[in-house]
Amino acid sequence: MACQQLTELDLRHCFLDQDSFADGTLLTMLQTVPISSLYLSNNPLGDAGVLVLANGLRDTRLRELYLNNVGLVEEGEFISAPGAKALADLLQASKHLRVLALNENGIGSQGAKALASALPSSRLEQLLLSANARLDGKRFADAAERHLTLTSLMLPTTLPYEQLMATRKAVEANRRGKPLVAALQRLAFSKLFAERLNWAADSEIIDALGQDVLSTLFETVSVGPAERVMTKFARARGQRESAYDRALRLAASECG
Repeated sequence: MACQQLTELDLRHCFLDQDSFADGTLLTMLQTVPISSLYLSNNPLGDAGVLVLANGLRDTRLRELYLNNVGLVEEGEFISAPGAKALADLLQASKHLRVLALNENGIGSQGAKALASALPSSRLEQLLLSANARLDGKRFADAAERHLTLTSLMLPTTLPYEQLMATRKAVEANRRGKPLVAALQRLAFSKLFAERLNWAADSEIIDALGQDVLSTLFETVSVGPAERVMTKFARARGQRESAYDRALRLAASECG
């Protein structure tokens, strides 16, 4: 019963390596106990250790994973491509992971590419990558623009100023725009259903979305508050139509 109440596990500086996962005991505990935060920084896990760990965490409810300075080495790159790709696969597979810390790991170009590519399809909110001098900041800035839930992205300060500012701009837009996007989507759903959806004629749409989904949306969507937010947003920036079109596209993608 006591283990079932364990939510954080701190194993920093415990000299864990790939052999620590050999008998499966640690992974079994991580898969059966509802741990939300796992601290494994400053352990010589190595590439093999991270591969096993990442694969074993896919179906867990882990929300925070800290792997700072875990000593993965491949031709001078501490986080090798296989290790980073395994973590990228974890980002895409996990429904719960919100924080991933990979500071001080010297992630190379291939590993950075894998992580940045996985970012938009993940549910991550914070990605910490300081002291990884070989990263491509532009790649992560582009990924942040397509990943609306990301509100914190820490990159090495040694990157070019333009890349750091582009990343900061994308992340700041996410912080400000997340509630707004939700409001715009509600408005777009309301508009679509109220103005364009004909229950008698559009039977294919009804079949595709499902009767229960449509009924729930009709019951829960509120036009008033969302429209007020949209009006304020559009007036401030003079782009009511483009904002509305974007909301429609977002709503359509949600429907799809």
